[in-house]
Amino acid sequence: MTRKDIKKLITRLKSKVVFITIFFFSTNLLGQTPNFNFDKNKWCSVSSYRYDMIKSSDFYDFLKGKTKRQIKKLLGAPNYKEKNTYLYCLDICNTTFDKKNHPCISSSISLLFKEDVVFDFIIMNVGG
Repeated sequence: MTRKDIKKLITRLKSKVVFITIFFFSTNLLGQTPNFNFDKNKWCSVSSYRYDMIKSSDFYDFLKGKTKRQIKKLLGAPNYKEKNTYLYCLDICNTTFDKKNHPCISSSISLLFKEDVVFDFIIMNVGG
C-alpha cells in the first residue's frame, strides 16, 4: 500500500467517523432513540399504552437523561412526587393515594432523579 492509498483510506474513515458522531449526538441531543415513537396523548389517556411502554427498553432509553421539566412535558404531572422521584400510575382511572403503602391501586413506574435528571426506574406491580 502506498502513502497515497493510506491517505485515501484515512480520509474515508474520517468521513465515516464524522457521520457516525453527528448521528449519535443528534439523536442524543434530541433525547430520542431512533425508530421510537412516543404518543403523549395516548400516555395521558390509555392505560394499556402505558403498560406497553414500560415493556419497551426504548422507552427507558427515551426517558433516561431527561430533566424533571422535560418529563412533565412528555408524561404530564406525576401522580405522586418527592424531591427525587416521580411516580406514574399505569391504570389511569384506578388511581387513589395511600402514601403509607402505595399511591396507586394499580402498577406504577417511578422515575428516579439525580441532579434533576432521570437516571433509573422502578416498576411496581400491585396484586400481580
